[in-house]
Amino acid sequence: MSQSIRAKGTQLIRPFLILCTGLWVTGCSSAANELFDTYSGPLATRDSFVVCHGFSCRYTERVNLTDSEWSEILTMFEPDSVSAEQERDRIRTAVARLEQILGPKSGTELDRRRAPNTGKRGQQDCIDESVNTMTYLTFLDRDGKLKYHTIGPAETRGKIVDGKWPSNTATITETATGQRYVVDSFFHQNGELPEVVTLSLWMTGWRPEKLPHEVER
Repeated sequence: MSQSIRAKGTQLIRPFLILCTGLWVTGCSSAANELFDTYSGPLATRDSFVVCHGFSCRYTERVNLTDSEWSEILTMFEPDSVSAEQERDRIRTAVARLEQILGPKSGTELDRRRAPNTGKRGQQDCIDESVNTMTYLTFLDRDGKLKYHTIGPAETRGKIVDGKWPSNTATITETATGQRYVVDSFFHQNGELPEVVTLSLWMTGWRPEKLPHEVER
């Protein structure tokens, strides 16, 4: 192959690689905090709030939680949590149940685990998951169910060049110790328990094994 042909090939491949890298960075490295403030934030109420999907809130569906649906969630925190660990377990259960309730309302009930960045309606990337989880945590906090934790900002890991795929996650902070934890729903399909691990572990690139019934992307 001549040098001129190789050079032309390189010229064609390089923009493609840059584009692919850009898609990953856009999908999982943009800040979820700004999107949370834009689409949810302090103005969101259980009567009217947004579920993000389609990757980085490309699509938003306005939904609501009925009194009976929310009562079911609050019951998960009764009687009051007796430890931070128990509260984190309850948070996992509540977030999973909220995804089950809101999936059919928002069209996200078939969201797959770690869905590829194709901009498809109903599928969620780590930004969508972070924004939605932060909304659910906000509702729980308003009703006094977070007694051992405060809601932290979304966090980002990975820049591709450092050998880690970009990702975002919602976080909580244990009040007594200052230890930060992620509440990450991106690893599993809609309605499964999110992963709650320390932020320091998550930042290493940690990820769980897929569940037996889940299909790898």
